[in-house]
Amino acid sequence: MVIFDGNLCCLLWNPGMEGILGIRPQQAVGQPMPILDNLFSRPEIMQSLRQAIQGTNSVFEHEAILPSGHERCLEVNCLPLSMAERKLGIAFLRDVTEQWLARKQAERQNSDLEIKVLQRTAALRQAERRLIAAIETAPDGFAAFDWTGKLLLANEQIWAAEPVTFWCKEELTLSTFLRCFAMCEGADRRFLDAGPPFEEIEIDLMLKRNVWARLSVTKADGATIFVRLTDISVYKHAAQALQSALDRERETTSA
Repeated sequence: MVIFDGNLCCLLWNPGMEGILGIRPQQAVGQPMPILDNLFSRPEIMQSLRQAIQGTNSVFEHEAILPSGHERCLEVNCLPLSMAERKLGIAFLRDVTEQWLARKQAERQNSDLEIKVLQRTAALRQAERRLIAAIETAPDGFAAFDWTGKLLLANEQIWAAEPVTFWCKEELTLSTFLRCFAMCEGADRRFLDAGPPFEEIEIDLMLKRNVWARLSVTKADGATIFVRLTDISVYKHAAQALQSALDRERETTSA
């Protein structure tokens, strides 16, 4: 603690000030504050000292580098003081270096965390863009729905599937999507009764004459449902041709 007059001359210098600044009371009392320590010669601190004389409080932190190279932070609290009708000022200095360094460390950690979050977000967005680009250019139809059946995304191959273009005039949900295929050869009751919680499905359907597709409905993480529509017409035709050849061979053998 230090008490000073209107000329910023030191009137009282307690042992605590000696402990912080290394100046003994007998060296400080009667001396102008600015020549006691560089701390008090700084313009912003001199202004606070003068404002205290005029009746204004101020509290701030002063950061400095000691001759040893270590950082230090002092909390300076300047207040007005009236004694025997004299306008004086009083300043309390407190070493808050430990708290200040801890706060700086926390701020650095928060800053590092924010940078990592931004980097992670950018990486996720880039991965999302790559995924969407891959979905859009994939030969198969692909769509994603949330657990309620609300559409999240769908590529052009899904929208171009003939049952979808013909029947799905309303907003596309997983229920309406599956009902579009209910009349296809190979469909079952699951297509008509579809609703949350949705079942996983993998089934071959004939969309129209000589056009076959494999429709799969899978749950990725319990919240997202993926639909894949793959054209398997070539494989079906090959299987039918093979079956026809086997049938003819059996007929020839039995004849």
